[in-house]
Amino acid sequence: MTKYPTIRNLMSQLTPIIGHEFFLIVTYSGAHDSGWFDDVIFRDAEGQAMSSSVPDNADRLVESLKLDLFRELGELLESRFPGWEIGDGHVIGSTGCFTLCSKDSSIVQKHEVQYEDSNDESPREVEYF
Repeated sequence: MTKYPTIRNLMSQLTPIIGHEFFLIVTYSGAHDSGWFDDVIFRDAEGQAMSSSVPDNADRLVESLKLDLFRELGELLESRFPGWEIGDGHVIGSTGCFTLCSKDSSIVQKHEVQYEDSNDESPREVEYF
């Protein structure tokens, strides 16, 4: 059994649709005791946005699984950064993204806590789906 069944399912269905290596970037933000996922973006192997070249059925697939995708990534985010959405004192909140890689089935996270300036607190470990 996989740790991230929705992510594995989504990426395995997207790979033949896209037809080449790609990254799925899922961004999030949190502040004032609220947190949310902002966007899901396709990027090619060179990191360039694929917005105009993504087939409609790939967009529909992502849309149909978006809530479950956000749930799984939200659990990972909360396990790494409990209270990530809370701002108090000098902390305003946090932002970041998960990068899902079709080539090696990895999940890499970049996480920044917003103080009066930013501080990269990205974890060193890489997850696999």
